Amino acid sequence: MRNVLIECAFDGLVDERWTDDIPAEWIRNLSTNSPDTPISRLEAMRERMKAVLPDADVTNYHAIIPSL
Repeated sequence: MRNVLIECAFDGLVDERWTDDIPAEWIRNLSTNSPDTPISRLEAMRERMKAVLPDADVTNYHAIIPSL
């Protein structure tokens, strides 16, 4: 699913956005559910996603969370 969404965003079909909390969550969950997968591999995937879609990274969002 992740690859399909990244490809759709790369092709301009969707406007992908994520905060640092999103990859932290999937890295934590995947490392728990797939303990044989090295954390370094998951972190490398996160870095590739950021490199392919640099505008997707949302920053300075913590201040607005209470108002959401």
